[in-house]
Amino acid sequence: VDAYWAGSPGNFVGLLFEADETNNNAYLFAVNTDSRVWLVSEVRNGTLSMLIPPTGNDAVLPGNAVNRLSAIRTGDFIRLQINGIPVGELRGVRSDKLVLAGVAVASYTHQTITEARFDNFIYNLTYTE
Repeated sequence: VDAYWAGSPGNFVGLLFEADETNNNAYLFAVNTDSRVWLVSEVRNGTLSMLIPPTGNDAVLPGNAVNRLSAIRTGDFIRLQINGIPVGELRGVRSDKLVLAGVAVASYTHQTITEARFDNFIYNLTYTE
């Protein structure tokens, strides 16, 4: 997904993947355009847990720049990329059923408007073992 924060200050925009709406499970891969950090959270039964805490990386473009986020699955391994640069991975992620993907945005508690924009959302169903 190509994602950017349209206002100021910026905040988290991200890719929701491996979403299983039946069991209310998913992963969230997000970048913060102000802090230039990325993180991965897991949603299990409606509870959000941090898997990879906010991690600084120059691959995250600041401000209103577009950041391309991708989660690429090969077997039980998922490679995470920002703007084509590998930044992290998840191992042992196994799913035997069809899962969904989507986009996500978060605002600071003092922000009254969340202003993220998304484009070029590509969901490729190709599964590589």
